[in-house]
Amino acid sequence: MFDNFTSTYISSVFCAYLLAGTAKNLRSSVRVSKKELAAALRECSTDLNFLAQRRQLSAGVSEGKIAGVLLFRLCQRRIVHLNDEACDLPSYLTIQERAAISTVLEMLNIDISYNRLSTEIGTHRDPSKPGKVLQDLKRELLFLIKTRHCNQENLGIFFDALCYLDAGIGVIGDLRANGSH
Repeated sequence: MFDNFTSTYISSVFCAYLLAGTAKNLRSSVRVSKKELAAALRECSTDLNFLAQRRQLSAGVSEGKIAGVLLFRLCQRRIVHLNDEACDLPSYLTIQERAAISTVLEMLNIDISYNRLSTEIGTHRDPSKPGKVLQDLKRELLFLIKTRHCNQENLGIFFDALCYLDAGIGVIGDLRANGSH
């Protein structure tokens, strides 16, 4: 499903997020296994082809499903390796997952930061009820990935919903800009 250009692009974006998440003095402490990264992308392609065939998706696989499978595969493989200097630092324990999430969100061109969602939407459906506060979705996604309470299909549905949410936020923004309520 991924051609060479797409695989190279995904790899470059992933590595750029790894680099951005690494302190300059610790960059030599973070290593990327090219073999594992390539394997993750191959497995992602295999999963997507199987998904399209199994579900008989003549129009192709949705961008949310592609994002879910890609995130799952980038997190499942041991792509990032840390040396002794970085391996016990809390911020580095999730560096691979954070780079994978950022890569997928960039590919979708979606900002799910708490600040954006709270600014654009305001609150959850009914903020007066307990448990109805707006959650930090990026943090929640990291937790799900890190604790492995998900699979590629669950993540695909999550990202499909995010794509709909993003489209809805765009419509709301257009309505506000045009003075509609």
